[in-house]
Amino acid sequence: SDSVSTPAPDGASGCIPGQVGWSAPVDGDEVSGVIELNGTVNVPTMGFYKFEYSAVGSNAWMTIAAGNDIKIDEYLEVMWNTTQLVPGDYILRLVVTDNLNNPMLPCDISVRVVSEE
Repeated sequence: SDSVSTPAPDGASGCIPGQVGWSAPVDGDEVSGVIELNGTVNVPTMGFYKFEYSAVGSNAWMTIAAGNDIKIDEYLEVMWNTTQLVPGDYILRLVVTDNLNNPMLPCDISVRVVSEE
């Protein structure tokens, strides 16, 4: 189905400084509640981008949101509600698709969802 993302080759990353990346959260962060997603999407040939998450070890990716405007180290106009998730380790993924509809390598970070106090 279309919802299955192709895993990136080992060691490959679509996180490109100044073009595609996360500002907050960052790799290894603990998160809880409803959080803002912040980052950079500034690719010359960009068509659109989307945000997905998956539990570590799962290939089921859930789309959080999508957009098509350039962002440079700023609020991506996306809130991620983690309150319904089972606490544990998740992959947060930013996928940019170019204007020819070819997905670029995803930019993945690992975050740990913890219960709200």
